[in-house]
Amino acid sequence: MFTLFIIILLCIYPLSTITEIRTFSHIEEKDYGIETPPRVAEIKSYDNIVIIRIVRNDTSKSNSIEHCNYDTLFLRIINSDGTVIEKDIKLEGVQIFNFCSMKMGKDEAEDHLKYEIIGKDKLFVFYYNSTDDINVEGWGMTIDFDGKVIDKIPIGIWGYKGYRRLYRLRVPRIQISFNINKEKGFIIGYRPLQSYDFEWKQYKIELDGKFTILINGKIQLDSRAIVGYDSLIPTVNESYSFIYKLNNTFSNSLKDLIVAELIGYNKSDTAKVFLYRGNLLNRIPQPISCNIEYVGVGHSCSLPIKYNESNFNLKIGFLSSGATIAINITPITFPNNQIGFRSWKLQSLLFGGYMLTERAKIGMEHRLYTYIFAENGILGLEQPLLTNLNYAYAILPNNSILVAQQEYNNTWGFNMIKLPKFTNDNGYFNTNIESTYPEINSTIYPDIKNITINFYYPVILSDGRLSIFQIIDQRKFLRQSTSGIECILNNDDKKVIVNILNSTFSKSGGNFYIKIDNNFVKSRIYGESLLGIRENVWNFIIEDNKYSYTITSSTAVLLRLTVEGSNIFKNSSYDEKNQFFNSLLDELADAVQISRDRLSKNDKDQIDPKSNDGKLLININIEKTKDPYEKDVNSVIQDINYMMSNNDQTPIGKGKLIYLDSTYGFIPARK
Repeated sequence: MFTLFIIILLCIYPLSTITEIRTFSHIEEKDYGIETPPRVAEIKSYDNIVIIRIVRNDTSKSNSIEHCNYDTLFLRIINSDGTVIEKDIKLEGVQIFNFCSMKMGKDEAEDHLKYEIIGKDKLFVFYYNSTDDINVEGWGMTIDFDGKVIDKIPIGIWGYKGYRRLYRLRVPRIQISFNINKEKGFIIGYRPLQSYDFEWKQYKIELDGKFTILINGKIQLDSRAIVGYDSLIPTVNESYSFIYKLNNTFSNSLKDLIVAELIGYNKSDTAKVFLYRGNLLNRIPQPISCNIEYVGVGHSCSLPIKYNESNFNLKIGFLSSGATIAINITPITFPNNQIGFRSWKLQSLLFGGYMLTERAKIGMEHRLYTYIFAENGILGLEQPLLTNLNYAYAILPNNSILVAQQEYNNTWGFNMIKLPKFTNDNGYFNTNIESTYPEINSTIYPDIKNITINFYYPVILSDGRLSIFQIIDQRKFLRQSTSGIECILNNDDKKVIVNILNSTFSKSGGNFYIKIDNNFVKSRIYGESLLGIRENVWNFIIEDNKYSYTITSSTAVLLRLTVEGSNIFKNSSYDEKNQFFNSLLDELADAVQISRDRLSKNDKDQIDPKSNDGKLLININIEKTKDPYEKDVNSVIQDINYMMSNNDQTPIGKGKLIYLDSTYGFIPARK
């Protein structure tokens, strides 16, 4: 069963309809009893792993009005090899009411705990904290997959405990939206209790998991504003947009306004733009649904309207600047007209089209009606899917949908379904790219001078980066990172040419992949940032040439630290100095692709007499190698100097190596 799961998760089949449903199930290691089965609450994905959050009913705290789960974050990590790792995390300082909710009829509502995957071994957790009998405040926390707390920070979202109910909270409905570039952090938005205004706060999570507070702001609204659950979205230019409906009641005025408040990254000012002004026929009071457009450019918002008992979708296409580029009204036909727009949420699909889901409970069964529409509104697929009482599902980056199944005994599971493709992607998961050199999964020689990306439509260069990584023993090593503005355009601006540095591809060959950031290029027509290529998609192999080096003797060399690096060293303890240089030499060995034990530091540190700002000279030993196929000492020195001269594109400009003064170089020491 695990092998079956891997095939579906990691492979893409060119399907136009759902041809089969495949299953995956897992038996929990610990059994909590028949009254507390493991229920799938959320499904999330990151790279090639899927993370399931399961919850278990705590019968000692639940009653007819309040439902409480065990106060443990039960995470199930499904790796690319199909194995399941169970993580039962007791979150430090997170109080029990975060795991409770008020029952909605016979169903259980979501609890107050929210989480997001921010790395292969890190999570962001949002929860509420209380220090008295009345008030609660929102907090953020970063942890690793073992539950070790990395950082905590108060978010400043206030609520209070419910009267006469032990675990009930009265708190604002919050929206957490991560930047399209997760390294830039996230935004939290909410309407405070007893206020129509919308407040937002931006945060960044550093590589070490620490929080950085960026900026906050407030958008003034009144009772006419209809704000949806997902009104706060990331934009392709790595900013955010808050979108809502405004229903006017004034006479002689347009009744319906679709408004976007553009929120810049780490900027306090917002810009209001009107995406749509008109009088909708028989408008439906549901909020709008907004997405990034995976086919084409920019974003889109949609909302349902009715006319003569027929259903229509109003779709508005717009750019990050707020400029509206398309307004389309298309008929939408449902089988037996069975949907009532109760949970209108159109989700853009990776290869074109949209998916609309509708929850329904029929007898004891929970069903997720799934409708797949082409761009013209034609229903391409309708599939009623059985699911669990949480209606948990997720769309994966490979255009599959996971739908949780009803749990039984001590077992949980889900069905995996391939979604139809309306547009070809040529394997890049990006419908704007026609081809590349090297091709996906090709084998090439290491002496290539450039790589190319061919787009279907003309582009302009931007400041996103193209990064080349080598995979060694399942670890990734950066070899080159080039900004779009350093590249060359050709073929009526439809071909991007990236020059390859001499230090990029190893003469000993290996496995490589190329990642392209969003905003590496922009559409020439619209000036809008285009989506890139994610990790482990554009893979290829460099052929092993078995290059033989001339063995040379060991050598001592000098390098110079920058002013910042020198000050860090001077103000560090003995142990901190050792840790600093161990990390620096680790990264230097990885950058130049030699064994770490060939690099060591001498104790002969001194201030550079030619430096006016106290820069420190460090003495490094490079040991000779007995292996003729590993770089000799002279080649190591040449490669490091070459990478220093191109430090804006090489590993020398990253990590601890940023503290090396590239203007000084890597100079053999006098004997």
